Amino acid sequence: MKVNILCCNSENLEFSRDILTRAGNVSDLLGQFLDEQIRVMDDPDNGMTILKSFVSIHGTKRQMTESGIDEAIKTFGNKLSESELISILRDLLT
Repeated sequence: MKVNILCCNSENLEFSRDILTRAGNVSDLLGQFLDEQIRVMDDPDNGMTILKSFVSIHGTKRQMTESGIDEAIKTFGNKLSESELISILRDLLT
């Protein structure tokens, strides 16, 4: 069910309890989206490993370079060639 939560006057946006109830549970939208994307990848295990490299020990995002990702995935016990890494990164970005 699609819920339109924006009103006409964007300067005075207000969320009511009713609007939030109609929107439903949105606590893990990003997680659900990423799960869907991983499922359709050619190499879901390595895709998940690469995504994990972007998560800090505090559960927040961290910026990574290609070499940083390569080092991080090795700590998870995975090893990818440069072409495999680039291919998976492209899959995640498209």
